Order: sequence, then structure tokens, then C-alpha cells
Amino acid sequence: MHDCEVRLCVNTGPGHVHAGTQAENVDQAVRRQRMAGPRPGLVDVRGPVGQAAAVQTAIREALTQGRSDPDQLAEVLAEVIAVGDPLANQLRLL
Repeated sequence: MHDCEVRLCVNTGPGHVHAGTQAENVDQAVRRQRMAGPRPGLVDVRGPVGQAAAVQTAIREALTQGRSDPDQLAEVLAEVIAVGDPLANQLRLL
């Protein structure tokens, strides 16, 4: 189960993931308003492909500009996710 609020997070370190059941995972998603609407879990208005393309473009541009520090890339990631997330102003991303 992911503990952080970054949906595309792949960090498996402490503070990011912990073991849990499927039911616990669904309960957590509902509490965080990530399982709402006609297609539960889909909160990015660009859809999964649009979000992935936006993330790839933003990271590519950041790297081209010399912004390769992990903290800088995390900031870029949070910004690009927030653009498509209608709940971004309600949830802390990082």
C-alpha cells in the first residue's frame, strides 16, 4: 500500500509503502478520495496515457535544462500531476 500521495511514486522505501490487504488498500483509496466517480481510481483528467505522456515530456524537458537533482525531479513530477488532478488543491502531493 502506498503511504505517500504521489500516484506515480515508485519509491519502495520507508514512508512510501507498507504491506496490507486488498481490502485495506481499497479502504485507503476511498478515504483519500481516489476511488470515486464512474471509473474508480481515475482522477487525472488526461487519462492514464495522457498523464504518462505529460510526465515523460516534463521530465525530459527538466533533464534537458539540467534539472537532474532528485528533489528537482520530484517537484517537476508533482507539478505535472497536479495539472491533471481535479483534487490537487485538496491533497498534499509531496
